[in-house]
Amino acid sequence: MREPLIVMLVGIVVLGGLGYLAVQVIGLHGRVCTLEAHQRANLEERITAIERDVAVIKAISTRVDVLSARVATLSPTTGHILAPRKDNVVSTAFRYEIEINNPSDGKYYYLANRIGGLYWPKVRINTQPGKSQYSGTTDEGGSPPGGHFTLFLFEVGQDMHLEITRWLNGYDFRGIQIDGRVLDSVDVVKRR
Repeated sequence: MREPLIVMLVGIVVLGGLGYLAVQVIGLHGRVCTLEAHQRANLEERITAIERDVAVIKAISTRVDVLSARVATLSPTTGHILAPRKDNVVSTAFRYEIEINNPSDGKYYYLANRIGGLYWPKVRINTQPGKSQYSGTTDEGGSPPGGHFTLFLFEVGQDMHLEITRWLNGYDFRGIQIDGRVLDSVDVVKRR
């Protein structure tokens, strides 16, 4: 009779332990679910904050683009021929110095001589970031009337750049018309 009682007591203890263990597992499961819910909510809050930050960054970027465009219109490209100066006498080959400030992207810069109503492109100025002054040597090999010609600094677009490039690489050296913005010009005298 003792043995069944012991078996029964052991069974009660085992069942009680299993019940306690089941309660603990259920409690642990509840805490895990709560923790997961908090983490999910936390993650959703962080994602929302990141999305808000991205929207702010996009708005700032758009504003910067608008302001950059405004600054470009307030500070348009300017250019000056520093040498030769007005009425300087030059030989066939002569040194030039120019200054270009705020060069525009997608624009090209050329020096060209004008004699009469036509232009003879001489040199392309390859602008570089952080640099505003350029120098080199160019020439006027023709015989301008009275020895006078005008040196022009042009800003041109893509189509005119391609036309000038073809002209410079061609063999027809008759003058051309240049469709572009004149940044500066200077009247020069060629030594006879």
